Amino acid sequence: MQCHLLEHAFDMILEVGEIPHLLFFFELVIQAITQHNYERATILVNTMAYAQFQGAEKQWTYFFSDNEDRISHENLERLLDAIGNCDVVSIPTVSNLSRSLRVLCGLGTSRTISHIIPSKIKNTVNDQNEVVDDGGNGNMPNFQGE
Repeated sequence: MQCHLLEHAFDMILEVGEIPHLLFFFELVIQAITQHNYERATILVNTMAYAQFQGAEKQWTYFFSDNEDRISHENLERLLDAIGNCDVVSIPTVSNLSRSLRVLCGLGTSRTISHIIPSKIKNTVNDQNEVVDDGGNGNMPNFQGE
């Protein structure tokens, strides 16, 4: 039921000519992955690209890590395959997603996403044009609007 409500809210935002918040896109991508609907996930990624969102590699990695209880290593591999096998827009969001997936998938099946992401991550999302800034110090992402 929650998925249906989220989809409805997403559609309503689009219908009034607004661009949904980046978190809508991320959550819908995660839900598409959990439903094994990788085509839908790639469509959403393309939509993000056209909405001029720039999902940074660390941002994608954070969201996958934050949802590791809902998505598996196999889900990530299948999403990577789907992105590689379809016609996606060639922009930073897609290349950052692909890089994040390659890193996560390269870990092997015996390791989980959390092995590369520390568990304490500060997440402050302020605006629609979110970017990840680690301050150059290697710490985990702090989501901030441009």
